[in-house]
Amino acid sequence: TNHAFNGGLMNLATNLFLSAPYRALTARLLYFNLPINVILKIGHTISFGTSIAELINLFETTNFVLEPCDVDICISLFTRDKAARVKNATFPPLLQLLGSKLHSSVVEELAISKLVDKYISACKQPTKYSSTVKSGMYSLLGTISEKFPEYIMPYAQQLLTIYLNTLKSQMTGKNIKLDMPVICGCLRGLTSYLYNFTQSVEEGSKYAADIYKYARLAIDPKVELPRYDLPKAGLTLIAKHAAQFSDYISREAESLYDIIFRWCRHRNKDIRTTAFYALEEIMKQIAEYLVNENDTANINIFKFFLKKFRSIIDSGSSDAKELAIAIRGYGYFAAPCKTLLKKDDVRFMTMDLLQRSEQLFFIDINNDKIQYLPSFLEAFASILNILDEVNDTFTRSLEKLTIVLFENFPYIIYELHTLCYKSLFELLLALHSKGAALKNFLSRVDKLNISIPVYQGFIRTCSHPVYIEGDSDLNESLNLESGPRISYKEYIPLWKNLIQASEIKGLTLITTNREHISYVQRSLYNELLHSLQRILLKLDLSSSKQSTLEEEAETSEGTSNPVAGLKPNVPKDFQVFINVVDFAKALLPTTRTEFFLPWIFPFGKNLVLLSTRLPLVSGFYKLMEICIKICCSLSYFGDLNIETVTKCTINAATDTESTDKYLCYLLYYKFYKEVLVRLKQYKDDLHVSCLSLILSLPYQLIRDDMALIVPAIKVSMEIGLSYLPLANAAIDALKRWSSDLPQHIIGPYFSDILPCFDDYLRSSTDDSTETLVEDSSKVLKARAGKVKNLPVKIINPIGGSKDSPLARVRLRIVELLGHLGGSTNSLVIRRGNDNESSQGVAWDDHKRLPFAIPFQDMKPIIHLDPFLPRVVELATSSSDRQTKVAACELLHAIILYIVGRGAQQPGGSAAVTNYANLYKKIFPAMLKLASDVEQVSQQLFQPLVYQLIHWFTGNTNYESVETVALLNALLDAVIHPTDSALRDFCAKSLREYLHWSIKQTSKKQQEKSPHNAKSLLKRLYSLASHPSAIKRLGAALVFNNIYTVLREETSLVDTFLFEILINYVNSLALSHTDEKSLGTQEQLSKALTHIERIIKARSSTLNKESKNRRIPTGFKTKAVTLHHVINWLVRQCGRPQTACRHLCMQLVYGLAPHLTGVSTVQDWVNAVIGSGGIAFFITRFEGGGSKYGIGKYQTVVDMSDTFSLRSIKNWYDCFLAALDCYSWVFGEKMISPEQIIGDPTQLHSCKIFGSIEFFISNLCLNSLDEIVKSLYSKSTLQLFTPREIEEYNMYKCTAIVRLINFLAVLVQMSSPDIVKAIPGQLWSLNLFEVIFLCVLSPHQLGFNVGDLEVLEKLPQQMKDVCALFQMKLPNDKKQLMVTTLKNLLSRNRSYNLPNMLPIRFDHDDEINVDLERLSYLIKGYKQILTTGMLKSTSIEQACFLLYCNFCQKKLTEKIMKSVTDCLQRREINGDRTALSPAQQRVAAELLDLAFEMEESVDIFYSQLLEETKLYEGK
Repeated sequence: TNHAFNGGLMNLATNLFLSAPYRALTARLLYFNLPINVILKIGHTISFGTSIAELINLFETTNFVLEPCDVDICISLFTRDKAARVKNATFPPLLQLLGSKLHSSVVEELAISKLVDKYISACKQPTKYSSTVKSGMYSLLGTISEKFPEYIMPYAQQLLTIYLNTLKSQMTGKNIKLDMPVICGCLRGLTSYLYNFTQSVEEGSKYAADIYKYARLAIDPKVELPRYDLPKAGLTLIAKHAAQFSDYISREAESLYDIIFRWCRHRNKDIRTTAFYALEEIMKQIAEYLVNENDTANINIFKFFLKKFRSIIDSGSSDAKELAIAIRGYGYFAAPCKTLLKKDDVRFMTMDLLQRSEQLFFIDINNDKIQYLPSFLEAFASILNILDEVNDTFTRSLEKLTIVLFENFPYIIYELHTLCYKSLFELLLALHSKGAALKNFLSRVDKLNISIPVYQGFIRTCSHPVYIEGDSDLNESLNLESGPRISYKEYIPLWKNLIQASEIKGLTLITTNREHISYVQRSLYNELLHSLQRILLKLDLSSSKQSTLEEEAETSEGTSNPVAGLKPNVPKDFQVFINVVDFAKALLPTTRTEFFLPWIFPFGKNLVLLSTRLPLVSGFYKLMEICIKICCSLSYFGDLNIETVTKCTINAATDTESTDKYLCYLLYYKFYKEVLVRLKQYKDDLHVSCLSLILSLPYQLIRDDMALIVPAIKVSMEIGLSYLPLANAAIDALKRWSSDLPQHIIGPYFSDILPCFDDYLRSSTDDSTETLVEDSSKVLKARAGKVKNLPVKIINPIGGSKDSPLARVRLRIVELLGHLGGSTNSLVIRRGNDNESSQGVAWDDHKRLPFAIPFQDMKPIIHLDPFLPRVVELATSSSDRQTKVAACELLHAIILYIVGRGAQQPGGSAAVTNYANLYKKIFPAMLKLASDVEQVSQQLFQPLVYQLIHWFTGNTNYESVETVALLNALLDAVIHPTDSALRDFCAKSLREYLHWSIKQTSKKQQEKSPHNAKSLLKRLYSLASHPSAIKRLGAALVFNNIYTVLREETSLVDTFLFEILINYVNSLALSHTDEKSLGTQEQLSKALTHIERIIKARSSTLNKESKNRRIPTGFKTKAVTLHHVINWLVRQCGRPQTACRHLCMQLVYGLAPHLTGVSTVQDWVNAVIGSGGIAFFITRFEGGGSKYGIGKYQTVVDMSDTFSLRSIKNWYDCFLAALDCYSWVFGEKMISPEQIIGDPTQLHSCKIFGSIEFFISNLCLNSLDEIVKSLYSKSTLQLFTPREIEEYNMYKCTAIVRLINFLAVLVQMSSPDIVKAIPGQLWSLNLFEVIFLCVLSPHQLGFNVGDLEVLEKLPQQMKDVCALFQMKLPNDKKQLMVTTLKNLLSRNRSYNLPNMLPIRFDHDDEINVDLERLSYLIKGYKQILTTGMLKSTSIEQACFLLYCNFCQKKLTEKIMKSVTDCLQRREINGDRTALSPAQQRVAAELLDLAFEMEESVDIFYSQLLEETKLYEGK
């Protein structure tokens, strides 16, 4: 106790307590750190023994809890003190202690047997104690009987006799005034006693009648009562133990109901509440009695209660509580209704009850009424159990009532929440017993295709304002402004209890059939996820750039942050979406995760699809994180053979492994690889969401890519310094991965990861500074009501306060290091340039910063140079905010001092005035601080950076060292690989650099030699042509910021624009293999688009020659004009790099009309053809951007005699370039197909058709191994890795799609005669087989069916192509198409859907069916049907249709049979389960296919009228 009080205070306090129990209590009070005035008050109270109740009050006000060691104090006070008031004060703490849950060791310490002996002996001397003391003893012994019956067993009969004799003498004796405290104590004790020592009528207890009689007398006293403890005690006994006296209650049902109902209308709230509970219990017992004792004598009792209930409902003066009693009474008497009433009477009563409930809750609803809606639903659940069938009207009304409950659930008082859970789940269970009623109730849709009521309940859950996590002050302020603030959090307990219903109190009394409970839970869970997916698809989460002129001017600068300037199109939808994400995060990972198992693939697939469409919405990454965490908790990929997955393609999936699991692995694997690239340009919440997703991955996904994960871990730990949840996530991931991954996989990366912990372990928080800090939110209230501020350390004793979040993170780091082993500890210390070596090297060889300290008596000179490295280190990396801010302020002052000294000595010697070496070290740190998350550093250094730019751009010499130091620092920072905020700020700073360079340069000098602009642009060219993607991204980012300044200067545009264009086109070509998610191609495309706009605006100048214009590399002319640039761009249209090629097409199409004498692009094309012929375009389109391309290498073999994967990929790039070019000029009507196909000379010179024929004949239907064997007979045996096979298939499938698109454009833009003139070798069986395989089974060609672009775009494209060919191709080609389909279906049964039907999902051999491929096949058949290709007129085609079982009637029958089988419940290992979401989707697609056929309606109705039961049982 020395930490709280000094010795003097200790002695003063303990001297007040002379006996041992008091000294023990004093020690505990001191350990609890009570203030000295409280200790003195307790001592005064106990010393005089007059007001021990104040001790109890002080215990309560200070949260002091009685412990077993304090029982002796209470017993001592009860024994020694003669005052009744003191004795009575000992009972409440004892009752509190004994009534709580105690560990067995604590029970032994209490010595309850001695306690029982003590108070039983006292009860045998009743005259010795006052009435209140005897009441306390009876209650205490009753509590012991309830909680510790084993100790009361020897005295059970004796204690019962004491209770009954006391009640007899008090309640039936003559001329004796009732001793109310004694009677109440006996009744309370007897209520607790009967829990374990029952005295029911059924057991034949001889005391049952007496106990019931005394309870009956208590609730119907014949005397006027000043207090209501007596009837309350009697009502409590009946409410708790009515089942033990059911016979007596039923005999006096009418009178007993009237008595208790009178108490239900009493003005006292406590007794009114107790009476309602008692009334419910007697109604339950009477209803059960009426069912078991089914005779005519009981009909009168039944009618009595129905009349009472009816009168309450019809009465206009009945309050909501009375209405609830009547409605619940109907529920309790539902079972007797079935036996005592006719079916029509029951149905009439039910509908009348529904009508009354609708009047209550659909019209003028308020918070008072809504409190009793759960009772109504519970009653309807009971009524449902007795109905033989449920009509649609009844179900619709229940749906509406359920929606009302969801909408008003936050306004229902907390005490009724359990009743809400119970009533709703009872309702669902009752509906489940009625066959398909539960399914219809949960998933029925209205005219707007919105399911009721789960969907509506979920909508109401997520339609409230967003809850701001962790900002309780803001939430409270909003509460004060607008009343109680409702959020999704209020609904979490409701959904959680409904899904894991086993935790609902009292539910075990409803049913013992766990299978039914599990089925209802699973059905509700599935419908909840269905609703979640529907909401995600319905929400408009799109965003757009700011539209006003002012906002556009503010956001015109380029930025690597993709969300900059975006605003949601529908803000309300984003509010709902945020709530949906937070709700899912709070519910799904902790609630029946095993139900999520069938949803892992479809749910994850939809999330990946949505995230691909809307990559800037962080919520999708959070939902994906939830999905992956559940995967980890279920060990979803635990039994997956990773070696098989990594070494085989999707076609090699084994039967023993689930296809969904295999596809899920591939989907998640590719998605997280994309996210790793995306997060490099994200920041804020989007950045953190992506990092959290990466950190949640299971080890199976990352085991082969640990090198890619390490940078994400390092960034997470860096951000975690200011956002600790991310640091915790990183620690969790490392602990999980280090346990699951072999040491040889993760061990080599510890040297990169563990130094990130150094910043956490170096940080310190001095707890001693908090000792005397006052916290006004923690107070003690004295009895007088005064509030006193107390020191935090006094309120929170040592060891009782919680550690800070940072301290907990540090502790977890230490635990992780211990888990990894001592050999890794040395890796935590940072090494190399980050620490010792960088501090050990001087920044300059001269001390250049002398500073005279202005003391009064002297001015000593110190040099600031040695301090600079440490100051910079503290400013940039200190985890202590105060230190960081102080270092920032000092660094800011030193920089100003350096600039000032340089300005004062413009003509001094270089050794004194040259600060370039210092600037090279200071400027990078200054830029980092200017973009830091710390607001103080931003406010200090952002203005400083701009001021330094203004100062140093005033240089007169070309590339002065200080200006170059600043420029290089800016350019080095703009290519930072991970810090997007730094990149954005430096890009803006470079715009300021160019703007002030122009501003401080004369117009004449600007035209002659713009020094700073030239320095900047030549460095941008170097970055743009660099092999590193991040450097090219930086070059694009800078130009997208400076173009607004550049375009305003005519001289700069005239001099540099064409050179910029050429360099950036080449840079875009270099970005061909960059990850799209990195944003390199996007930013370069934006830059070229800006250049296009500038050229259009300055076309009059750029069409003329200029002596100042720089000639780009590669141009051999003496002067360059727009005409030369467009001709160069035409050649680039044939480049094999896709993004570059497409943008060059855009530039040619946009710039050609701005040439002198040209108004449209067609005019320019005609002029070119007139001067150079069509060969001008053919040679450039087929030239591959230079002298190479399919013009020289028409086939793969022409490119190389020996096989290499690189050469075949290069040929594919050239082939794709030619296809794109011809599709472009034909589709834009720049050149007509007739100009090439109609001219034999040109057709012969055009190599594209020969390449197409080679591709169709030799490549498109063959695998990579088959191509090597057939085309390269001289090549040695080749063994390809899965990655090589995947890359080749991607190239081949891209070529297939572009080829089909080319043929579609060719057919669409050609006349019938020209279509006939197309080389016939193109229209081969191979071509049409490829088309039909794209429709029916694209994976057979190598398409990745897990690729979202394939899933979304390929079906629609093939549908359009098939319809176009059916409409435009000649009849012989159509006949060839049908023949190809016939051969395909007859040759391969896996494409013949009719032969695969019916499919039974309730059979074990069908469980592992590939549902994804089957779904694609069904959709393919639907496409073929919708194109009209199979609506034949010829005999040959009709025979074909019969041959392949495509007779519509037969196929429809098989489909309907499959759908019916799908509706049947599957039984696997004796466990009945519902269809998985994927199986339901297949059944729905089969039904859609059936409805495309002519005879589907009659067959459908015949299946509906089939009497075979779909659900066995009820």
